Amino acid sequence: MRFILTLFISIFTTSVVTAQIVPDKTLPRQSVVDIEGKTERISGGTIAGGNLFHSFSEFSVSTGNTALFKNILTINNIITRVTGNQISTIDGLIKADGNANLFLLNPNGIIFGANAKLDIGGSFVATTAESYLFEDGSLFSATDPQTTALLTISIPVGLRFGETPGTIINRSQATQQGENGVETIVGLQVKPERTLGLVGGEVRLEGGQLSSIAGTVDLSQVGAGGVDGDNLGQQIEASGGRIEVGAVGSNSQLQITQSSNQPYNLNFSYEGVDNFQDIQLSNLAIIDASGNGGGAIQIQGRNVTLNQGSLIRSNTLGAESGQPLIIRADQSLEVRGNSLIDNLRDPRLAAAGIVIPRKTSISTTSFSQGRAGNINIEAANVIVDLGAEIAAFSFGEGQGGDIFIRATDLLEVTGQAQ
Repeated sequence: MRFILTLFISIFTTSVVTAQIVPDKTLPRQSVVDIEGKTERISGGTIAGGNLFHSFSEFSVSTGNTALFKNILTINNIITRVTGNQISTIDGLIKADGNANLFLLNPNGIIFGANAKLDIGGSFVATTAESYLFEDGSLFSATDPQTTALLTISIPVGLRFGETPGTIINRSQATQQGENGVETIVGLQVKPERTLGLVGGEVRLEGGQLSSIAGTVDLSQVGAGGVDGDNLGQQIEASGGRIEVGAVGSNSQLQITQSSNQPYNLNFSYEGVDNFQDIQLSNLAIIDASGNGGGAIQIQGRNVTLNQGSLIRSNTLGAESGQPLIIRADQSLEVRGNSLIDNLRDPRLAAAGIVIPRKTSISTTSFSQGRAGNINIEAANVIVDLGAEIAAFSFGEGQGGDIFIRATDLLEVTGQAQ
């Protein structure tokens, strides 16, 4: 009997499916989650105009699972909040119907694991703010989730943070298969000309990648003659998107604006923010907004650090001009050389047979007729050492971008790669 009882308990416990997406009861029309195998189908929610509101007490996606937002195709924005006290851990796929923008808000923190992946038609914003702010002054709050009879039809125009904004960590190494069948790492990726935003307290990219790109170029094939600009321009039609990484302090409020002719282009303004937190890219992390015209990148924090071969780049691959790459740090920007022992090569030198570890770098590059974007840096202290670089190149017909650095206290460039 003892053996049979033990075996029964083991079988029973392994067959139980635990939902990690749990709706709360704070909306006029509640969110509904149905589990189908490894997919958690999210329906219901409250519609106001082109907005669909969802509210959860828990929101996590385990490895190999999918969170699928089901919505009618007239929805422009899926606006979600997490009202419980658990961090959101995403290590599977987040998917949505149509071309809606998807906003995910959890004040406790958000962690994107190595297998985290996006499949959405619009822009994606993950934030550890406490509430969304709308044009009519109303809030959609995770910390004061009172049942609201009428929700606003406008898109969020701001994010309001609490006393201790949660941390956002990205470790995503999700891959995408190209037309040639080769898998490449893209991490968290949105479609071309969309916005990908991580805005929280401290933000760390621990080997994770962020991309809003339209095409790539194999730099190892770039010789002294550069790239055939005419052919490349025909292959890459869309421009890169916009990538936003912001780290703010307690009780901050920032603004979101949407371009009237580009509904997926979300811009963030930090004018009302008095204190910031740190941003770190480590362990070969990458932020990439390449495309026909290189996309826009904005990084804003207190101390912004890149090391261990991490990259921030926006390549212009066609005839359009690249957009600016902007980094603002209240205290310091540190770009430090690659201290990892690995076989990754700097592809610009690989064609010449020179093999060195990948450099930590911030760059815009033109590979065709379009001009590379400018690099704008503002910080009290700017430190570049151990062979790291800040560079604006041209390997095609287009001009390289300009580099503007405003360091109010210290500008230091020292050392070389090991």
